[in-house]
Amino acid sequence: MSVNEAPAAPQISVIIPAYGEVDSVRHTLAALARQDLDPECFEVIVCDNNPRPVYAAALNLGPGQQVVHESTPGSYAARNAGVAAARGDLLAFTDADCRPAKSWLRALLTGFGQQASVDILGGPVVLTDIATTKPATLYEAAFAFDQNHSIGTLHYSVTANMAARRRVFAAVGGFDSTLKSGGDLEWGRRAWRAGFVIDYCPAARVFHPARQTVAQLASKRRRIQGGLNQMSRRWRTPWQHLVWIVLPEFQLRSCLRLIARPALKGLSRSGALQVSAIALWLAIVTWLERVRLQVGGDAIR
Repeated sequence: MSVNEAPAAPQISVIIPAYGEVDSVRHTLAALARQDLDPECFEVIVCDNNPRPVYAAALNLGPGQQVVHESTPGSYAARNAGVAAARGDLLAFTDADCRPAKSWLRALLTGFGQQASVDILGGPVVLTDIATTKPATLYEAAFAFDQNHSIGTLHYSVTANMAARRRVFAAVGGFDSTLKSGGDLEWGRRAWRAGFVIDYCPAARVFHPARQTVAQLASKRRRIQGGLNQMSRRWRTPWQHLVWIVLPEFQLRSCLRLIARPALKGLSRSGALQVSAIALWLAIVTWLERVRLQVGGDAIR
């Protein structure tokens, strides 16, 4: 390569929105540095979403790693900044609290290579730190990150573990940066309606720590309701939106199946009952948050 020749574009760009803890981002970058893929095949873009830049000075960036800053609040605005800076034809997304398996990127490249008609891939988000003595972690193990359901039934992948061809973003646009939560659902459904194909890639794994307390589960549930409330107002009539507020879903069927056959989730009968009690409590949290948003409360981040 001559002095004036630009380096070849990587095959895949990894985009990580980040806000808050620096150490968590360091661990994610370390996991990406251990990928069993030629480092020249991929780049890593940390999207600093703090009001003022934090990560560029705090991280010891290696080759193929960079930080872009996006001051507009919200992880979807940050992801859009990463998409704009990316050079790869494939765009892979994970989060700052995720640890990709060392074969993650190779599995995604293989998946796209073997399925030319597939435009979007999502892989499993494997929970870690599951403690049988903590009901909150048992709830996470039973219900969190069901990518098979999200991809096969709802036609989207969570951005903790998703990859897409650049042409999808060129056709349907970026994530909705006005959403505080649920932007992966909104973008995925938009791409699916435009005719793009999404599939599940079981070999492309990332690891995510389970939430350890019921308070953490409730905080996550309240955060998610902000994005769902925005989308409900857009997609439903005023009466349908009111019904959505008043009658939040309770995982009744899932809980009954869990109590009837707890071993399917590796639970005891007692554990299944504890998980179901948490599900009921989270339904109440959901209702209270939807009412708060309806009367003018701001969505939490």
